Amino acid sequence: IYLHPNLPQVRFNHPDLQLDLGGIAKGYALDRAAGRLKALGATAGVLNLGGNFLVFGTRPETVGIQHPKISDQLLGTFEIQHGSVATSGGYEKYATINGKSYGHILDPHTGTPAKGLLSATVVAPTGIAADALATALFVQGLQKGTHLLKILNDTEGILVWDGDDGTLQVYISPGLQSTFHATDPDILK
Repeated sequence: IYLHPNLPQVRFNHPDLQLDLGGIAKGYALDRAAGRLKALGATAGVLNLGGNFLVFGTRPETVGIQHPKISDQLLGTFEIQHGSVATSGGYEKYATINGKSYGHILDPHTGTPAKGLLSATVVAPTGIAADALATALFVQGLQKGTHLLKILNDTEGILVWDGDDGTLQVYISPGLQSTFHATDPDILK
């Protein structure tokens, strides 16, 4: 990788190298859009960019999280007044090869699709933080993901996975527990 010393420019010395900013692009775009709206005098807003949300203003807004196994159903909803929400999962973008589904988010340690979680939702102060952390938590899995949520300030999350008995399991960080409403209350038992 070659970084130009005076220009915002990156060049790769190998023709097969690529840089994919998909893990943060929507979050970055939300932050830029919100910044522009605020500069123009907006005092409140709800921005939705492909399922990533950024909320600012004076009243709470309700945000829904898609069920990772049932495409036309919400897993639940929660309220947010300030900040951004992003979800990463392997249930929308995937490839099916010989009857087996492979998600699009790769584990950088193995080069194979990340396993363990069905989805990771993050609420963070900025869009870029929520977007990047949702992907990171999805890759890190349940143990490391819950640990990271516990040590990060101003960050909350919801992690979803299949339990050993095949039932859906949900971890909700303390800051979201009071406002999260599951569409199926049995998943919280």
